[in-house]
Amino acid sequence: MKSVSKILALIALPVLAASCGAANPRAEANLKEDSTAKNIVEVAQEFGNFKTLLQAATAAGLADTLATTDNITVFAPTDEAFAKIPAATLEALLRDKPALTDVLTYHVLGAKVPASVAVTLTEATMLDGKKVSLRFDGHDLFINNSKVIAKDVQAKNGIIHVIDTVLLPPAPETDPTKNIVEALTAAGNFTALLKGLAATGLTDALSSTDNLTLFAPDDEAFKKVCGTCERLLENVYDLRPVLKRHVVPARVFSDSFRVIETIKTLNDSLSLDSSSVRPLSGSSSLAAKFRIKDLKAKNGVIHVIDRPLTTN
Repeated sequence: MKSVSKILALIALPVLAASCGAANPRAEANLKEDSTAKNIVEVAQEFGNFKTLLQAATAAGLADTLATTDNITVFAPTDEAFAKIPAATLEALLRDKPALTDVLTYHVLGAKVPASVAVTLTEATMLDGKKVSLRFDGHDLFINNSKVIAKDVQAKNGIIHVIDTVLLPPAPETDPTKNIVEALTAAGNFTALLKGLAATGLTDALSSTDNLTLFAPDDEAFKKVCGTCERLLENVYDLRPVLKRHVVPARVFSDSFRVIETIKTLNDSLSLDSSSVRPLSGSSSLAAKFRIKDLKAKNGVIHVIDRPLTTN
């Protein structure tokens, strides 16, 4: 599974390079009629050039939300927009539910915003809480670097504006006024890691010690290797050295990964490259890929990884 940040980075270059392409005439021609008897998903199904968007919404568990939530606006990329993403990258995105959810919710506004209103705005906050920029040049409406190629497609529960390029959410940032434990708690998806830190007495160290780096497996990462991980989290004797393997007593940012081949943690050494990190101990240790890098906290830096750094 690719990391969220790596997937978004891989999407970005080809999508942005193609974002100034011509509007899709088929979308303009097809999306003119009023479809107020149908919900947003039904409208997208009817017009036939949103197959990838609908596949993605289903994979992310968002199709029902788009079908039943009232008063929303969807900036809907066409199949041609998704085709700008390399096939292997798109396949990886469709398998990575957290990354996919992040991308799709960045296309939805929690209010009905017709084009007549959108052209007066300079920014808007999407369903995921992240902002987009809006620009009207007197003829075309742009959302970030994507052009609206068909506007005001009406559905029973909202409005669709068709866009020619997939929108890329900005990388999440932690609050640098919070310590590492506070940042993990605020993020909301590190429940297993926080439980393990508390059980092993490491919470205070990660809260108060300065200049640390934490390779932080999120809840999806723990679930991938041990389900609920109840047995692992309850076995403090075995768990403590595992968690200490994730902590480096220095701030190490990702721009150093290209030149640092190995790095010492509190009880082990890790092998690093730009996309993954792996314990050097253990004959069958597996690499963890980075989901997100360089999240700053008051006392250190957090790199989110897609599996715990186990050695068997």
